[in-house]
Amino acid sequence: MTSEKRTTSQHRFVVYLLAIAAFVGVWYLWTIPVALRSSDEATRPTEPIPRPPLDQADTKDEICQQVDGILRCEPRLFQATHDFKPILKGQQLPKGLHVKVNMQTGQQYAKLVDPTAPDTAHDVILVPEEEPQAPADGSNAKTSHPVKVLGVEQQAIGHALTMIAQHQPNGTAPNSTLLLETLVDLTSLVSTWKHGSIFVQQRGLAKVTPLLTPENDPDVVQQAALVIKNAAQNNPPVQEAALASGLIDTLIATIGRTKNIRALDRLVYALAAVVRGHTPAVELFRSHHGIHELALLYDKTRDARLRHRCAVLISDVFNPTMVPTPVTVSDTEDRHDIEHWCWNLGSSFVNASSGAAHQDVDWKNTLLKGVVNLNHHFPRSCRLDCHTSSTDLDPPCPYTTLAQVLASETAKAHNDADYSDYQNTLTKVRQLMAA
Repeated sequence: MTSEKRTTSQHRFVVYLLAIAAFVGVWYLWTIPVALRSSDEATRPTEPIPRPPLDQADTKDEICQQVDGILRCEPRLFQATHDFKPILKGQQLPKGLHVKVNMQTGQQYAKLVDPTAPDTAHDVILVPEEEPQAPADGSNAKTSHPVKVLGVEQQAIGHALTMIAQHQPNGTAPNSTLLLETLVDLTSLVSTWKHGSIFVQQRGLAKVTPLLTPENDPDVVQQAALVIKNAAQNNPPVQEAALASGLIDTLIATIGRTKNIRALDRLVYALAAVVRGHTPAVELFRSHHGIHELALLYDKTRDARLRHRCAVLISDVFNPTMVPTPVTVSDTEDRHDIEHWCWNLGSSFVNASSGAAHQDVDWKNTLLKGVVNLNHHFPRSCRLDCHTSSTDLDPPCPYTTLAQVLASETAKAHNDADYSDYQNTLTKVRQLMAA
């Protein structure tokens, strides 16, 4: 009896296990397909939300583009309102709109002309083109030609120059901070050959030059000078325009009247960019007392950077390798000023070789190159010897000690590959003194 009960209990236990196994099996068979379907749906790529392309083909009537982080879709033909709207890439503009450009982002905006609005003086106005003549055969050919939008940089230059023009004596002067910001923007804009030429075409020299007056804010003067320097540097069309406009005379006269060291530094920098490598400009610089004014400035200033700027200008202006055609010089008319410069450069070299700047090889090389270049053009005036006709010059004649200093510097730079250019310059000066 006891054995039968034990067998019955075991059978029940087995039945329970089988039931549980069957339940688990059914549960797995039901849940696995569901899980697989869920996984498949989770990994399946979702269909993209339809949105218009950013740049429709030319055959479409609508253009879409991101502006200020917002997707904008507009008709291909710009629909102007009385408020500024962004111009999308590829849009055609009707005639006679006011256009402005954000100089930070380059985004262009346009609106209808509003002559009564006070801010229109600062906008770039697209002037309507002349209507083309109708065909002689009377056909209905299209006569409407959309006005081309000016390049972003060209518009920005025009906008900046319009702002600057308000600072003229007959205009309403804007806030000086705004004027300085505009000049800073313009300094960057005109730094390429193409944009420097655009600056001249838009009469930029005529609008910036009046800001160079010493009576102006020194910060404005130095920033205006930087605009001219960036536009003129290695840019013959700008140099030609500067020559024709009388800018060289203005810079020379302003340098003679300016007291602020920072403004003087930028003015000399601008003058160097205008005349360097341009033969007619060099001749005008020489004949209009540029050599004399720079010699006086070099004498009176103790600012090392400004003296360096003056010496580099004189050295470069008369560097025969930088001027494409020979410069017409007068070894008689300019004699006193040339002697003055040669003595100044020689004295500065002697002082630099033993003073605090004795390790500044670039500075010493610049000084000696100035002597070599002046001697090339003015061999009688830059004689590299002490003679009685120049006893009135200050500082005293440096040539009594120059030969000894040259020998010492040659020994220091001997066999040093880093100073090969300096060694060549030292050799040239020693040869000139021995001649």
